[in-house]
Amino acid sequence: AKSLQDHMRGMLTLAHKNSYGLEMDDNTHWYLTALLMRFQFQNSDELSMRSRTGIPALATIYRYAVEADSSRERSLHLQNLGEIGMAFPAIFPNGNDERAVNNNYFISMAEAAYSALSESKATASTKALSPIFKELSLNVAGYSYLIYKAMKLQRDLSSDELDQELASIGYAPDDDSCDRSRIILPDFDDSSITLN
Repeated sequence: AKSLQDHMRGMLTLAHKNSYGLEMDDNTHWYLTALLMRFQFQNSDELSMRSRTGIPALATIYRYAVEADSSRERSLHLQNLGEIGMAFPAIFPNGNDERAVNNNYFISMAEAAYSALSESKATASTKALSPIFKELSLNVAGYSYLIYKAMKLQRDLSSDELDQELASIGYAPDDDSCDRSRIILPDFDDSSITLN
């Protein structure tokens, strides 16, 4: 039986196959897989409702990062800022009419957050993830679009259809698919951060 992680990785693989010119190494692929898994259990109606009230302004998250008492806390806020900035345009590709900003704002904030993280050596986790953050910072819009395409595949294809598409490109789940504990995504209070 295929795990949820294998399913998400497969969707990203299939979406990436048709993303001409977008480079993605294996570690970034696993990072995005973990990110997709976080969004899997929130339906779009819930995200839409909560996006109007629950996601703090990205500038506020940035302020939290600047005012953080520790390097670890600063890194977690910047990582959350990058993830929300990259994921929001994928979840709401046409923007959100309720907000006064467009998706370019989210992309720009994510680029800045991932760029800062890629240069930070403050914590062991940040240092280990630095190459992933660097790759993401160079093409946040491309990876956001990739997440959008993977989520669209989730909606449009049955599990069997997805398996057939993946088999046609030679994709098979890795044997060590559950051994990705080195990819660490931060936990945040769900009452203030809705994309968790």
